[in-house]
Amino acid sequence: MTKHTPGPWEVGGPFPRLTVIYCEDQGQGFPDPEPPMYGCIADLGTRDPETTDPDDESLANARLIAAAPELLEACRIALEDAIRVRDFLASASALVPNLEPLPANEELPGMKLLRVAIAKAEGNA
Repeated sequence: MTKHTPGPWEVGGPFPRLTVIYCEDQGQGFPDPEPPMYGCIADLGTRDPETTDPDDESLANARLIAAAPELLEACRIALEDAIRVRDFLASASALVPNLEPLPANEELPGMKLLRVAIAKAEGNA
C-alpha cells in the first residue's frame, strides 16, 4: 500500500479560480511555486467559470480533504480506545453485580464505522 503525503494539509492557492490543498515540503522534492505552497494534494478549482472565487461547496470540500490526515489518525486512536473500553467492560462485568455481561469480541456502536473509514482511507475497502 502506498502511504499518503504526511499532514498537515492546508487549503489555499496563489492563483485565481483554484482551491488547492497543499502540504509543506517534507523532503519529497515538491516544486516550490510560492511559499508556503509546496506539494499540491488536490486542485478542486471552481464550479462556476464566470467567477475567480471558489464556490462555498468547493471550499467546504477542500476543508474536509485537508482535514483527512488528522481525521484518519483520530479514527485510529478512537478505535484503539473503543477496543480498550470494550475489553475493560467485558472483564468488569464478572466483578460488578447487576452489570450486563458484554462478550469480549462484541463490536461497540461506532467500531464498525471506524474500521470501515480506516480501511477506505488505507485503500482496503
